[in-house]
Amino acid sequence: MKLVYQTSFEVSHIFAKGDIKAINTNTRCRNTTIYNYTYNDYISYYSYNTEISRRYKKNDTILLSYYNYSVTTNKHLRELKSALSHYNIIQVCEISPNKGLKENIKDYMRNIKDYTKKHLNARKLSYKSDIYFYINNMKKYIDFMKLDKRKLKRELKIINMSFNDLLEYYSEIDKHDKISRINEQKRILTKEKKELKEKKEKVKKFFIYWDVKRDYIKRLINIMRINFHRKNYNRYLNNKIFDILYTYETNFNTYYHLFNINKREKFTFNFLKLDKNIIKTNRNATITIKEGLMLHRLLSSKKSVYGLNLGGYKVISLNDKYIKIGCHDILIDEINYIANLLQLKGV
Repeated sequence: MKLVYQTSFEVSHIFAKGDIKAINTNTRCRNTTIYNYTYNDYISYYSYNTEISRRYKKNDTILLSYYNYSVTTNKHLRELKSALSHYNIIQVCEISPNKGLKENIKDYMRNIKDYTKKHLNARKLSYKSDIYFYINNMKKYIDFMKLDKRKLKRELKIINMSFNDLLEYYSEIDKHDKISRINEQKRILTKEKKELKEKKEKVKKFFIYWDVKRDYIKRLINIMRINFHRKNYNRYLNNKIFDILYTYETNFNTYYHLFNINKREKFTFNFLKLDKNIIKTNRNATITIKEGLMLHRLLSSKKSVYGLNLGGYKVISLNDKYIKIGCHDILIDEINYIANLLQLKGV
């Protein structure tokens, strides 16, 4: 018996006659099912795993897919429909009975809803034939599969409606959906406004907090400076104050990044003092007096100091208040203070 055929049209007619096996490059029928090809990229061959139709002995019924996956599949479905015209054809979304019972009913209802909406919004085109295509197929499918009608009250209501009632029914649903969407958008907008308001309140409270703390921080910095310049320098006191100030700065930086604040206030704790023939910071970085005077001279004459090497540290940045040398932020006032001390000592 011949198994291999040249065209998919021949395979469709073999399937319609009820023969068990027939194969072609694009299609294959096996037992009661006909398959369409799908190309497998991994092993480079055509595997026939997409069911497009299934034959049942009961009432000579054929389940035929109405989804056109490609141009070729559309051609195969047309050929099948032509070859199977003497059968009772029910067009469905999913051929397999194991997967398709619930999925097919859902797909019928989804398409009826979509085409009814299109019909309501259309000016010239009519989608009445499309709507009744899905309604009639759903009715035949429910009867053929003997589905429990007690669980399909909404579907049966749609089937039994007149066309005008159907349009009115979906028109009300569409209005309800639109109202629901508008209410959801309003809810989201209200939520966003509330969140923005809360964020602004937090920022406001944050700045009020820092306005109160600013004077206190300045006093602490001044105590550190005075203590550092004393002969009997109390390292423990400065370390304690430094810990307090560092906590404030960390908190400030956290809120700064959180609220995207444009102005960032920086607290710096590097002070300078003379220690014999060197200039020392409170973090134990040192430079020679010669280097310190050179830096002061360049700053006074407003010459560029970027990249200048001081005690193994390079000048990275400079503004009106601070100079950054390596990882140390030093107040310009501190540099002027040391320069005045050296001038008084006649250095």
